[in-house]
Amino acid sequence: MQRDHIVNTPVEQMTYKGVGNTSLLTAAIKSIFDVRAYVPVIESIWTAELNTPKDSIYMNSHIGDYYKKKLEFAYDEDIKLIQQKKANDVPRSYLWDYSKQYPIAEVINTTHGDIAY
Repeated sequence: MQRDHIVNTPVEQMTYKGVGNTSLLTAAIKSIFDVRAYVPVIESIWTAELNTPKDSIYMNSHIGDYYKKKLEFAYDEDIKLIQQKKANDVPRSYLWDYSKQYPIAEVINTTHGDIAY
């Protein structure tokens, strides 16, 4: 991403709370990127679900236990968003026209591959 001068997009954000001499993790968000036609795009967004604050050593060894997928995205060959889906929700798909410049339809509760037009 640095090669493409994309430096303002965070990959992971962590929020800590100081307790005495220790910093405890209270929340975290991670973005997973993919590269399409040399352009990085967000593939999914994950959040850490913490009932109680955790220290960073514990989190590093148990990171997969806390991160849950919240959003996922799909793109076409021109890197246009064609589908997004929240966790435990229905997908939202998009159709593009006018030389793929503008979205012309949003179809709720179906995948992009199931749309007939």
